[in-house]
Amino acid sequence: MSNWIIYGIGFLAQMLFSSRILIQWIASEKHKKVTAPNLFWQISLLASVLLFIYGYLRDDFAIMLGQVITYYVYIRNIQLENQWKKIPMVLRIFLYLFPTIILIYGYN
Repeated sequence: MSNWIIYGIGFLAQMLFSSRILIQWIASEKHKKVTAPNLFWQISLLASVLLFIYGYLRDDFAIMLGQVITYYVYIRNIQLENQWKKIPMVLRIFLYLFPTIILIYGYN
């Protein structure tokens, strides 16, 4: 795979992580208190998936491990917002299993 594509995935992930901060900031200003809207957690999860893929493509276990740690926190926060069940079941199963599948595949 081209380095440009790999770097593009990493750059997109970082852009998403940055955009979620702007979304949280705007929502917090609107509500006059610190808040993390559901979109913040959804973008975090998507960015985490992309950064996990980037780590895999770069053979960087440290990036993948870091994402696994926060990945399930994002899922849990989406659950706490009562938004998890609105995601199609197939996608939820995939999201639960994604890091494990990639780690097992990468290890072998």
